Amino acid sequence: MQARQHEALILALRNTLGRMEAALSGLDEAIVWANSAGEVQWCNSAFDRLVNRDHLRVLGASLVDLVPLWRGNQPLSAREHPVGILLEGSGRVAGDYELRRADGFRALLDVRGKSVGFTLEDFALVMVFAPATARHETVATQRDEITRLEAANRELAERSAAAHLVLSTLRYDLRGAIEDERKYLLGAGSSVSKDRFDRFIRKVGELLDPVV
Repeated sequence: MQARQHEALILALRNTLGRMEAALSGLDEAIVWANSAGEVQWCNSAFDRLVNRDHLRVLGASLVDLVPLWRGNQPLSAREHPVGILLEGSGRVAGDYELRRADGFRALLDVRGKSVGFTLEDFALVMVFAPATARHETVATQRDEITRLEAANRELAERSAAAHLVLSTLRYDLRGAIEDERKYLLGAGSSVSKDRFDRFIRKVGELLDPVV
């Protein structure tokens, strides 16, 4: 009876692991598990494609050698590599790196990793490599939009300054014309009173001041 239960549990575990592996293999992100020596113990098919190797050639290989990473124009040493950082005791790593394979292939990657376990026997690394190109393109698009808005804002400010100058000139000319007309009429003995023209000029000024 106990033997049958044990076999049933093993079968259920195998089925569960099979479904998990099928699900992980269907992901676009490259996922890999390595031991305390940085050697691959398991990976999904996306990782096989990333390193451009058959699955059997990936298992047991050095993760640092499989994924040569660069930052700027400098290749990362084994200690600078995210794998090396995790092996040195850091619990997590995350950042953008450039993959440069020996066949000339290059890709910008979002690399994330975590170490699990507390002893050499159960120590393992779990790492995820995802394309970072789409995110960087989004950032570039946002920067372009900001640049466009800044240019539009400068153009609006320039047009506003030009409009202010035009309105100021018109106000000056209008007030001058009204004053000339007032002097002419008063000088000609018109019955229009000086106070009435002064009130008129002040009213025009009040109407124009909020505009400019």
